This record gives sequence, structure tokens and C-alpha cells, in this order.
Amino acid sequence: MYPILSFFCIFNIRSQYQVS
Repeated sequence: MYPILSFFCIFNIRSQYQVS
């Protein structure tokens, strides 16, 4: 769909993964 949505999703997952 929208590239921003995909980017946001990946960013959110990466952020959580880093914090964990």
C-alpha cells in the first residue's frame, strides 16, 4: 500500500527489537 505505512511498521518493530 503506502510506503510510509510500511516504513512506519518496520521502524516500530526495529525500535522495539532494539529496546528489548
